[in-house]
Amino acid sequence: MMGKQNDFEMVFREFVSAFGGEVLPEPSDTKIADYAFRKQNVVAELKCLMEDQTDAMNQKVTQAARDWWRKHRKIPSGYDSSKPLEIATAPKEIADRWLEILKTPIENFIRDANRQIRETKKRLNMPDAKGLVLIFNQANSLHNRPKDFRLLTASVLRKRDKDKVRRFPHIHGLVYFSYDTVKTETENMNFWAPLQLTDGNEDVTPMKDLQRELEHAWYAFVEKKWGKTVRKFSGE
Repeated sequence: MMGKQNDFEMVFREFVSAFGGEVLPEPSDTKIADYAFRKQNVVAELKCLMEDQTDAMNQKVTQAARDWWRKHRKIPSGYDSSKPLEIATAPKEIADRWLEILKTPIENFIRDANRQIRETKKRLNMPDAKGLVLIFNQANSLHNRPKDFRLLTASVLRKRDKDKVRRFPHIHGLVYFSYDTVKTETENMNFWAPLQLTDGNEDVTPMKDLQRELEHAWYAFVEKKWGKTVRKFSGE
């Protein structure tokens, strides 16, 4: 369907405009978010997962496992050599390193998006706007399980600093999605995995409503533009 990141960005700009959102021009002096949904009082940033990092991640995790075995000289408790090593059953040192490897590029995405949304709210005089991060998986099979990726991003977004303040306070929602470009379980399928954040007293209903409206509009747009019926991934 689409070969490069810019191809998808152009398509998504078309979708946002059709939805009623505003595609924001890139200023020359700084980076800002990509879209504004003024009616919903939301500023949104699009990020694309382009590169498949599975091999690089596997090499790092393998090295972490070797270091553990070299240090302890024993098989991890509950480890079944006939099955692939999993985060849930790996020794804590390996599991922590594994999560760190997975989280690092995602945390970079989130940090950049938080900064861009913050700057956009200032420029557009929308101080009370909520921030939404849209992460499109175009070609990264490492993150082909939407539920796992949503949990991973949630753990990053909920991080707090030493004063117990959220590190990324300008992000209130996230959507992880793809269109026929990533093999999910056994075949290429579409998915849309939303996430909302609150500090306890905020009503997440407006964000959930926007995410739901965007999902329905996006799939309708896809079907109209490419004439293909969307087959959604519902395994998780």
